[in-house]
Amino acid sequence: MRSRLAVLVLGALLTAAPAFAQGCSMCATSAGGAGPKAQKSLTRGVEILLFPTLGLIAVLAGVTYKLRH
Repeated sequence: MRSRLAVLVLGALLTAAPAFAQGCSMCATSAGGAGPKAQKSLTRGVEILLFPTLGLIAVLAGVTYKLRH
């Protein structure tokens, strides 16, 4: 059972790898030209949007797992 989960997680990570290369070149250019404070603010903004979403996905996955078993 754990090996199936490990294969599933590994497969999900490998299929998501090409998505890291995608990005808005205009956004990257403007962020690269911004000052250090602006870059730090952009990074913090991404984290603020990312972590609650990951938390929600983890909770939903946990509830789904518990209800299945």
